Amino acid sequence: MTILEASDKTALIFKEIRVTFRELLGKAIQFSQASNAAPGDRVVIISENRPEWVYAFYSCWNSQAIPVPVDAASTQEEVAYILQDCRPTTLFCSEANLEKARAAAQLAGGETRILVFEQMQAEAPAPAADSIAEPAPSAVAVIVYTSGTTGSPKGVMLTYENIWANLHSVSAEVPIYRSDDRVMVLLPLHHVLPLQGTMVMPLTIGATIVFAPSLVAADILSTLSEHKVTLFLGVPRLFVLLRDGLMSKIRQSKLASLLFFLCARVNSLAFSRLVFGAVQRRFGGAIRYMPCGGAALDASVVKDFRTLGFEILLGYGLTETAPMVSFTHPGKGRKGAAGQIIPCNEVRCVDGEITVRGKNVMLGYFERPEETAAVLRDGWFYTGDIGHVDADGYIFITGRRKEIIVLPSGKNINPEEVEQKLLKYADFVSEVAVLASGDALQALILPNIKAMQARGIVNLEETIRAEVIRKYNQEASSYKRILKCTLVQESLPRTRLGKLKRHELPALAMNVRRTKTEEAAPEPDLEEYRVIKEFLHGQTGLDINPDDHFELDLSLDSLGKVSFQVFLSGTFALEVQEQTLLDYP
Repeated sequence: MTILEASDKTALIFKEIRVTFRELLGKAIQFSQASNAAPGDRVVIISENRPEWVYAFYSCWNSQAIPVPVDAASTQEEVAYILQDCRPTTLFCSEANLEKARAAAQLAGGETRILVFEQMQAEAPAPAADSIAEPAPSAVAVIVYTSGTTGSPKGVMLTYENIWANLHSVSAEVPIYRSDDRVMVLLPLHHVLPLQGTMVMPLTIGATIVFAPSLVAADILSTLSEHKVTLFLGVPRLFVLLRDGLMSKIRQSKLASLLFFLCARVNSLAFSRLVFGAVQRRFGGAIRYMPCGGAALDASVVKDFRTLGFEILLGYGLTETAPMVSFTHPGKGRKGAAGQIIPCNEVRCVDGEITVRGKNVMLGYFERPEETAAVLRDGWFYTGDIGHVDADGYIFITGRRKEIIVLPSGKNINPEEVEQKLLKYADFVSEVAVLASGDALQALILPNIKAMQARGIVNLEETIRAEVIRKYNQEASSYKRILKCTLVQESLPRTRLGKLKRHELPALAMNVRRTKTEEAAPEPDLEEYRVIKEFLHGQTGLDINPDDHFELDLSLDSLGKVSFQVFLSGTFALEVQEQTLLDYP
């Protein structure tokens, strides 16, 4: 596979800058000469999206070194961890990340040369060759660190064969990517999905990539419109935000609402593009497909975009599969499916777990043979995802093995399933995460403050308990009910692509609880209160506050309430009916 074939065609566009493939090749050579990296050396790149990021990456391939992209939003401790783990000889960074890079290098203790983009020479030499030399398919092309959603990040070694297998699937076998495409670079390039989908794939086949200045909606729309972008790759949270904005405006017009209903019934992309021509033009009028990956996307979002004339192509994959295992072929979407399995790999289910074998599967984790052996067994990669494949090769993902909550009762619960149901109360809930709390479920909820204030709601906590938790619990199975609810004031911890960092949720819940205790209402100076408080503390192990909710703060289930009733009767000769506890929780 030829890498960066020199030509006078535009390779990348960044604001007013246009760079041809010939100039890009020259920049790659210039950066490789500056780094002086040897074959096999690791070279870290830590920067916001910009042309120099691309130059640095391809300079590694020109030198047969191994690029190691790092999230520019990482803390210096997180960067130091990666530096210690992969021991790079060189680190490319932008001026904005220089202080952090220096501090991380000092913490890591190794000898890493730091090159700053703004200090590189502006003029690049004319390339001596017409392309970068074709590498061995089995050579390591890139080390991508996992996002650490369940623990410490690991360096995933992807080979050139892994990279090309994905590209062949969506360009030669199914022509989603074409040489005349203009692909928008929006998501941070350190992640394997945008790295492949918005940089490596399009540039390898000679397409043009266009950088969006920021994630602000106005910048995205102006980039789409000005440059007539044809492929718009995003993640679920982005598409949800865009859909919500579009639907909000449609609902304000009776005519637009009627047309939307009509298009949904007709279910024709061509008809929808005609009816909603104004929306199409707002997005540039040239979008062929909207590939989406990184996490699950609600089927209603896919349907709403289709009703507006846009085709979202869902995919499923992991960093370890470079990244695709499956993707939706144009015009062949299936409800609930994450696309069809790509031909370069095989998929089978072992005890419900998706396992993958093929040219797209990683070489292993960098210098972690035991962890590699735990997921690569007899040539099969064990993904940790739960799902199944139907007779037509469509893959359905229903959960993640490591994220499945197992209650003391033995009941297994997929937290994403519960979260999706709670998110349907969008007028009250902005974000939600579900975790185990003792023998029950707890929900961490970021309220939709703007929507609630617009409705004149003042008591957020009481409203969420009444309008969200109580209504959800009325319809949920007994073991799936939320018995503890905690409101948070900031967005839940996520990776840059929107995945919840579930291993951080228990600490977050504890911190919120601790803050609430510090801000609790004054305790009554009554002996009865002290006795009750001591009993409830013994029952729950929690610090008790006067305004605690029996269910949502203290997780008292029906048995716990009975114990409390017995305690009140035996201690105070006070008979309290269960209904009273329900009415005054």
